[in-house]
Amino acid sequence: MAEGECSHDAENIMLAAYSLADQCSQRRIDNDQAQKSLTGLGVPFGTLFDAYRDPAFRDARMAVVVLGQTLHLNATSKGYFDKHAREATEQGACAPELKQAIPILQAGIAAAERIGMDVRIGELLPKAEEMAFDGLKELTLNFVNSKR
Repeated sequence: MAEGECSHDAENIMLAAYSLADQCSQRRIDNDQAQKSLTGLGVPFGTLFDAYRDPAFRDARMAVVVLGQTLHLNATSKGYFDKHAREATEQGACAPELKQAIPILQAGIAAAERIGMDVRIGELLPKAEEMAFDGLKELTLNFVNSKR
């Protein structure tokens, strides 16, 4: 994401979250899109935790890992999730149960929105509390159930 490359971490989180949200598309999110968006959230959550020490960012990073690790991953994404898990654990995060991962992710998104971002991004995207992730929830549960 271009916003991430420019160190606009809150904007990066909001854009990646929107790409996962039900409001983004008429098409339900699939494995590839979820994998890309979730791996893309790990770095800005880590950066914001380092900058603000708000545990919502650390915990959201771990929630991203839990959600991502349910998917069919390529080697690159697996490496990113392993790195995010290791670093978040070192910072004190505990892996949540899958059913808690999306609410924890939503709390991190809301915390990112609260620190402020470019007003143009805020005008284009729904507010954090308005984003729904039912498609992501269904996708992760489908992958978990298919592994049984």
